[in-house]
Amino acid sequence: MLRDELVKHLATRRGMQVDASQLLITSGSQQALHFVAELLLRPNDKVLVESPGYPGTAAVMRAAGAKVESISWQSLQQGLPTGLKAKCLCVTPSRNFPLGHTLTLQARLALLNWAEQQHCWIIEDDFDCEFATGQPITALYALSKEQRVIYTGTFSRTMFPSLRLGYLVLPRALVPGMLKLRGYQDGGLTRLPQHTLGKFMAEGYYSRHLKKMRQLYQQRREALLTAISASPLSALPVIDAGAGCTWYRPCRRIARISRSASNSIRRV
Repeated sequence: MLRDELVKHLATRRGMQVDASQLLITSGSQQALHFVAELLLRPNDKVLVESPGYPGTAAVMRAAGAKVESISWQSLQQGLPTGLKAKCLCVTPSRNFPLGHTLTLQARLALLNWAEQQHCWIIEDDFDCEFATGQPITALYALSKEQRVIYTGTFSRTMFPSLRLGYLVLPRALVPGMLKLRGYQDGGLTRLPQHTLGKFMAEGYYSRHLKKMRQLYQQRREALLTAISASPLSALPVIDAGAGCTWYRPCRRIARISRSASNSIRRV
């Protein structure tokens, strides 16, 4: 159920047309990155990681034996040199961590063109895209005609970290190898949280939860800007990166759905 609901969510919010068979449920984005590194990388393979960025990404790649090089966010925005080569490129194009900037459509298309020419895999970490202001932008995954993008997402920030659920969206060519690797690693996750979250999404609670959180964070943002304008900091420029807040609010309703899902699973 969870993968089916994710297919609908990604189509609506991220412009991605995928099958449930291309989704792999993980214990979070960190495990998703580990799976990708284990599948694709060999010792001394070159991996580009955007800077600034999430430190855990580079750590996972180094643990897999890769040579990690930083690539500035400005370089991604301006376009990578055609002679630059790498096995993987790790980016947060929809909302950079921690600055919150979004790559322009022109920059995203140029990035895809570079990856296709260099036969490089792009690992798209869709960090906190659910809380970005304005209209949702199309994911890199959806723009890639050659399917060079691997997409990762997590519920740790939209719901709560202890839920420990994330997901990978894979190009079809990588699905068989990833399923085999998953079987070697842990064989899959427990069913109860997945069933609960799938039902939570199917009944519309997740989309309403996101809407309420975006409204709440927008109010907090406006309150912060008002406080800044009335303070000695008012002379400093405020750069709008289109970012929302990364705080989370645990939802009580999911606890009730969890109990119901537990009873359903016991009956299966």
